[in-house]
Amino acid sequence: MADYYSINKKTTLNSAEFMFEDKYLDFPQDGFFVGTLTSHRVSIPALVDLESVPGLVFLYNSPSVQTCVNNCMENMVWRIATSFDPKVCQLVLFNGDKPGSVFNFQFLMPGKLFEQESNKVYFDGNINDFQNTIDRLYNSVPARMSAIRYAGCNKMSEYIRKKGSNSEFKYTFLFLANLPHGIDISLVQKIYQLVNVGYKAG
Repeated sequence: MADYYSINKKTTLNSAEFMFEDKYLDFPQDGFFVGTLTSHRVSIPALVDLESVPGLVFLYNSPSVQTCVNNCMENMVWRIATSFDPKVCQLVLFNGDKPGSVFNFQFLMPGKLFEQESNKVYFDGNINDFQNTIDRLYNSVPARMSAIRYAGCNKMSEYIRKKGSNSEFKYTFLFLANLPHGIDISLVQKIYQLVNVGYKAG
């Protein structure tokens, strides 16, 4: 890990540590920290490229592993929320299991991280509002792709770097816990389609 950070600046997004900085990051190009890979006493940071990977799926087969998965997701949300300017980034959190089982930290976050849309980004078993948000995101894909092309870009991350806070659209991160509880197959299919175009359409 020391070798990687000797040539790359440590940030909250790409390292194990939380480092609150005075300004938000541009859309990161080096990766998003999800843990460490260890082999033969050598540890390296496990980074996910947010610009080209459609998404991550965590599988679990026991309550203890489920708790670890949910804790990991909460950690990831914190990293994104404290690294991105809320003017260009939106977080959508959905808990399909019993209310209060995950994402409880959201109420502790500073209001500015969610801006005026705070009532639209956290859904604790509220399937109707979540369905409406997914529909809105799904229907916005053509307009997003059109804006990206018009700006001379190939994907939303490039568009946001170019437009900054003047961006017409926000890069949206979906965090869905305890699936498929709480949603039907038609909504799962729509989410799957969103994930497939997500790295381009944002």
